[in-house]
Amino acid sequence: MKVEITYKYDAKNNIFYKFHYGGITFEDVIDSWNEIIGKNAIPDGTSRFILDYRKAQYLPEIKEIKRLTNFYKAYDHIFADSKMALLMDKPDQVIIPILVDQEVDRISFKPFCTHEGAVTWLKSSEA
Repeated sequence: MKVEITYKYDAKNNIFYKFHYGGITFEDVIDSWNEIIGKNAIPDGTSRFILDYRKAQYLPEIKEIKRLTNFYKAYDHIFADSKMALLMDKPDQVIIPILVDQEVDRISFKPFCTHEGAVTWLKSSEA
């Protein structure tokens, strides 16, 4: 399956979506964020994100998870006080947001199986 990462912004709900397709690597994730940030594609004040991995295969090694947490910490000025819901349907992927959430203080990460559950959490005041 071809690697592809797309994104869109839902202005009505103030949610930034990032969709992942194919055999995604750590570099794909970081490169796509760098491209999005470089294009100023994330509207100011955005604090709700849905990262959809349901059509992707992404199982980073432990060292890559540490690099991922370092990335989010480095871009604290963009992601601070945000909530990131990760849509995943593969049980072995669920550990990724849990590990990242434990390491990054000012961003909340949580795995979900359904879009509805992710949106409900994003709209709640619970971090």
